[in-house]
Amino acid sequence: MTAWAADLLLVACLIGGRVTAEPDQGTQLRKFVSRTGGVSFDEARKFDSTAVPALLNMLKDDRQQVFWPNVVRTLGIIGDAQACQSIIFCWKKM
Repeated sequence: MTAWAADLLLVACLIGGRVTAEPDQGTQLRKFVSRTGGVSFDEARKFDSTAVPALLNMLKDDRQQVFWPNVVRTLGIIGDAQACQSIIFCWKKM
């Protein structure tokens, strides 16, 4: 298990999140998690629970594996409980 996976598993299982979404959130989300150098907490907080399905789809796609650390961090910051199972599954695959 990598250090980021263990830490982020705990963070991602916290319940929280926001309730509104921006119209172009999907495009912003993909650009955000595909950055190199990690994700900013303040910027990740701009996403809400409506971003969770797209992020979970990224965790299911092995071609997106390079972005999984950013995806998991973003899910943890959003704090939606529906992400826990997928994060655990992803962590076990690594």
